[in-house]
Amino acid sequence: TQNSGGRGLKTLCLLIFLSLLAPGLSQPVEVRFATLPPDCEVACPSLDTVDAGPGWIRVKAPRGLQEVDFHLFKEGYESYVVTVPASRLSPRTVVHWPSAQDRFLQLRPVSVRAVFHTQPPGAKIWSPRPDGNDNYLGRTGVEVYLNLATLVSEKRDGVFLLKITAPGYQDVEVPIPEYLFG
Repeated sequence: TQNSGGRGLKTLCLLIFLSLLAPGLSQPVEVRFATLPPDCEVACPSLDTVDAGPGWIRVKAPRGLQEVDFHLFKEGYESYVVTVPASRLSPRTVVHWPSAQDRFLQLRPVSVRAVFHTQPPGAKIWSPRPDGNDNYLGRTGVEVYLNLATLVSEKRDGVFLLKITAPGYQDVEVPIPEYLFG
């Protein structure tokens, strides 16, 4: 037992020495983004990701980089690239970006124009809402403007929903895969 206690002390001393010798090698940095809309997905192609969640990412501290690009994504919005100086990303810290508390990164909704054809022609196109107060978008056969951020399904499954109505016909919800809009 005396021998194993000495080994434990040697191991502890070695771990302390290694942590002093190479500070920050294993300690990640957490970056939190203030965005409108909130809770975007975050990716960082140039650093190893330790963990991520809505609006934040934990990455291994950068080495040898001047700046780091973070990619923000939200269904129905254009992706947004944020460049953060590597000097701000020190280990064992939580970095808030933008650093000013009253600032936000504004993501732009993807907008497209589309023409839908139905039989009978001239059916009404709606953006369904959970509260039942659907938004009128236009008629089939005529170009309509679509703000994809407002058409995202509640399931967040990469599908946009439209509702088509015509007098004397049953209402139809039309799921449109996100990739069809490019």
